[in-house]
Amino acid sequence: MGEIIKFLQQNGDWIAGLGMVFFAGVQVWLMFSQNRQQLLLKRLELLQQFDEIAIKFDGSIETAIEIQEWLSKHQSVFAVLLKKKDVKTVENLFNFLMGIRKSPKTNETQVLIQRVKDFNIIANKVTLCLGKARYGMTKENLIKIK
Repeated sequence: MGEIIKFLQQNGDWIAGLGMVFFAGVQVWLMFSQNRQQLLLKRLELLQQFDEIAIKFDGSIETAIEIQEWLSKHQSVFAVLLKKKDVKTVENLFNFLMGIRKSPKTNETQVLIQRVKDFNIIANKVTLCLGKARYGMTKENLIKIK
């Protein structure tokens, strides 16, 4: 027992230093965990907002414009929260809505139903990208092409 106490007394500085390094490592790990949790909450918040706007789509040009405007207002959030390949799904949705805007105005029920079906397929892909993302913030989408 005396040898253990003597060892601890002689090596107290090293033991305390190791304890501080371990404590700092745990703090860094907690910081990264909290950051990932915050990003997940941001994605879920964006997903909820997307669901609220997407439910309005009825196949008409007016609702296509409304959703497209919402996507434009939130494009930087998508760019930061999603990787480039996942942002592509949002771009696909935007382009789909642009196609509806450019198409001749129609009130045919079959056309509207088909648009809603197609919209739901693409919107579900956007939902999956937001819901499954577990990575940090991305900068790859914000790099300007010179």
